[in-house]
Amino acid sequence: MEGSPIPVLTVPTAPYEDQRPTGGGGLRRPTGLFEGQRNYLPNFIQSVLSSIDLRDRQGCTMVVGSDGRYFSKTATEIVVQMAAANGIGRLIIGQNGILSTPAVSCIIRKIKAAGGIILTASHCPGGPGGEFGVKFNVANGGPAPDVVSDKIYQISKTIEEYAICPDLRIDLSRLGRQEFDLENKFKPFRVMGPYVRKVLCDELGAPANSAINCVPLEDFGGQHPDPNLTYATTLLEAMKGGEYGFGAAFDADGDRYMILGQNGFFVSPSDSLAIIAANLSCIPYFRQMGVRGFGRSMPTSMALDSDHLREKDGLWAVLVWLSIIAARKQSVEEIVRDHWAKFGRHYYCRFDYVGLEPKTTYYIMRDLEALVTGKSFVGQQFAVGSHVYSVAKTDSFEYVDPVDGTVTKKQGLRIIFSDASRLVFRLSSSSGVRATIRLYAESYEKDPSGHDQEPQAVLSPLIAIALKISQIHERTGRRGPTVIT
Repeated sequence: MEGSPIPVLTVPTAPYEDQRPTGGGGLRRPTGLFEGQRNYLPNFIQSVLSSIDLRDRQGCTMVVGSDGRYFSKTATEIVVQMAAANGIGRLIIGQNGILSTPAVSCIIRKIKAAGGIILTASHCPGGPGGEFGVKFNVANGGPAPDVVSDKIYQISKTIEEYAICPDLRIDLSRLGRQEFDLENKFKPFRVMGPYVRKVLCDELGAPANSAINCVPLEDFGGQHPDPNLTYATTLLEAMKGGEYGFGAAFDADGDRYMILGQNGFFVSPSDSLAIIAANLSCIPYFRQMGVRGFGRSMPTSMALDSDHLREKDGLWAVLVWLSIIAARKQSVEEIVRDHWAKFGRHYYCRFDYVGLEPKTTYYIMRDLEALVTGKSFVGQQFAVGSHVYSVAKTDSFEYVDPVDGTVTKKQGLRIIFSDASRLVFRLSSSSGVRATIRLYAESYEKDPSGHDQEPQAVLSPLIAIALKISQIHERTGRRGPTVIT
């Protein structure tokens, strides 16, 4: 035990009205709100902890991790102090507080924890002027379903106090077990450590200089953490030089990734997943164990359709790609082109309109939903140049979990055309001050002679339809998207 028993305090507080979790139990807001608003973070953490039934909470194990962005260390300390005060018996914490989202999910399932708290705003910028977030994963390792998110929100609206042990201090840099006596409660904590250098360099023998930007920085070195062609320009330029045959980038919490081949050949995330699915025989684990299913979200390309997995894992996907390359002895581009020749190519793009005024985005999505789900919209035809698209189906997508029957509603607006082309509109997790509308366009091409076109050129008729019916440029004053993926 480290020192005398540590007291548990109950602190009076008042609720905030803007703590509704979005995106699977997550709250994402400007960093200044978490850092500067009195009790803003403790209120939400208490709401998360209180959402766990008291009988399940007492003495249970939980996992805590972060992507290392600014304010993470302070926030991790608060989470630890509050978890202890709320009867959590054991915490598994990443060394220096860092654990990726897929790692948290894996640990929860492996040790049968009650859940996990992840301090991340995913692919959003970090730093004092960036964003911060808190995400809650439940006992199955996956993001909190709507029923849990709603419970957290209801608690946050009526919260009057939170429990905390302000004198509890742990050394996040030290590996090993740390134990504390909290007013006759026994609280052990364990710290474990990070990934890319350990796996790719230490374990697989890649040169140390092949893993760049791997030191966790609170503001990500001023770089945007979303791994795409817009933001990962340094990697793209290095790959365009032709010296390297394989390149990969990850986001802050490790679930998103980008694959590049020699000369900067870009593999879309949707193609990547489909190619992995088509090459399971190249991966020893799946040859021995088989596969239970693949996972994609609703707007992800239809290049793969399936059940679901609990969390995306960027590093896992990169290791799988390396296995495929080793087994097939082909370049990234050759593997992708062979896949297109066999299965056809799904042209697919995502257009992000970032930093919009939330009220404007609300009305855009409200009006769009009324239009596309109206009785007269199905069967409507749109002519763009030589293309004529006929609407076959529309909906406001909802998902029924095949495992527990949980229904997740309002996941995006879908327009599916008679040729299987589709458009998807989604209002992304908002910071409360700014919001993002994401537009997805997809079209399938079976003929190999049509596989070398630029995705935006192929999808331009669909994009024109999307802009016409949404009026997003007219209503936001934007001339185009912030990011195209």
